[in-house]
Amino acid sequence: MVALVSGLTDVDAITLSSLRLFNLGQLSQHQAATSIALAFVANLAFKFGMVIFIGGRTLARYVATGFGAIALGVLAGLILL
Repeated sequence: MVALVSGLTDVDAITLSSLRLFNLGQLSQHQAATSIALAFVANLAFKFGMVIFIGGRTLARYVATGFGAIALGVLAGLILL
């Protein structure tokens, strides 16, 4: 839940925190990857919301395909981990 909320605006912080905890042995590989992936997807969703708000539906249709492909790739990688 923390990864989702903090990922809305800043993926770097949760990435660095997760990797540090992984290095210290306090997070497993799967936990670190899951928190980073959730933060990334939450950030992508937030940015897509900004595209809709600022650019409108026309721009959102163009962006949706690329953002969707990125999100599906991240989630598929997480499943394969």
